[in-house]
Amino acid sequence: MGKTLFDKIWEAHTVKDMGDGNVVLYIDKHFIHEVTSPQAFEGIRSRGLTIFRPEKIVATADHNVPTLQQELPISDPMGKLQVDTLVENCTKHGITLYNLQDPRQGIVHVIGPELGITQPGMTIVCGDSHTATHGAFGTIAFGIGTSEVEMVFATQCLIQQKPKTMRIFYSRVSSTDNSQRHDRQLQNLKDFDYVLTDNCSGSIPLFERPKGKQIKKMIDDGTLKFLSFHDPTRIGRNTIDVLTIWSDFTTKGIIIECRNPYLRNINEDGSIDKLSELMMSILATMSQFERSLIKERQMEGIKLRQAKGLYMGRRIDTRDTPEKHLQKERSVKILDYLKK
Repeated sequence: MGKTLFDKIWEAHTVKDMGDGNVVLYIDKHFIHEVTSPQAFEGIRSRGLTIFRPEKIVATADHNVPTLQQELPISDPMGKLQVDTLVENCTKHGITLYNLQDPRQGIVHVIGPELGITQPGMTIVCGDSHTATHGAFGTIAFGIGTSEVEMVFATQCLIQQKPKTMRIFYSRVSSTDNSQRHDRQLQNLKDFDYVLTDNCSGSIPLFERPKGKQIKKMIDDGTLKFLSFHDPTRIGRNTIDVLTIWSDFTTKGIIIECRNPYLRNINEDGSIDKLSELMMSILATMSQFERSLIKERQMEGIKLRQAKGLYMGRRIDTRDTPEKHLQKERSVKILDYLKK
């Protein structure tokens, strides 16, 4: 069964499953700066420990430093003390430091990708909430607290619970004027992180629809694990579209579930549900065939009424404005009735 990028990275970096929902996760790259590292360095010193893998750590001064005129002394005493302490600790432990005198110095989460330090497939941490931005480069990256900075110093690992991935329900109706509602599709929903709704034609490919684009982004980010919808026509207009989506999700290890009738591409044990795949193929083909029959029956009915002089239709290239339509005799009668 296929796996998401997130799953692959997580499994490759799991040193030990502790059996209680936690794992010992290996960290490829540890970024540090002058604000959250001094306490962690002091913790290592007071416990008589050493930095386990200093070559895996990259430091830069970026919180308490000026953007311009960096050659001048730092005027804030506390800021200067933190930067000086970072220099001292990095020198002592042999840690790579991009300090103010280094042309490569910059914001910690900019220099990582900029200098090629951040690489796809890595696990990355930093004592800073913006660390997750490295995830845009195909990594698992997150911010950590000062005590966790100390843990990575000592072991190059963290004890972590695997984050939950997204469960999405998707609904689509064809009207763009709210004449059709999503209520029927949204009955009895539970345990979904998000419900995404599109008002557009089913002829538009799923990933080109407004909410479909969000689904595509979650797939690319590796956060989508489960997508549910009411029936096959919600995700595609023809057989090829539906089966392509079904196959792509299966290859990526993302569960896709149809509620009416109930079909699912991947079973609870991770095996591929071949019967559901067959049924989805049949249903998608039948839906496409039925749409073609509806069009044929519509045209036959129009021709019959035209032959009897009962169907005039709308003249080509004419369309009433809302104001003109409301002035028609039939519209006036309806409005008068509604006002009673």
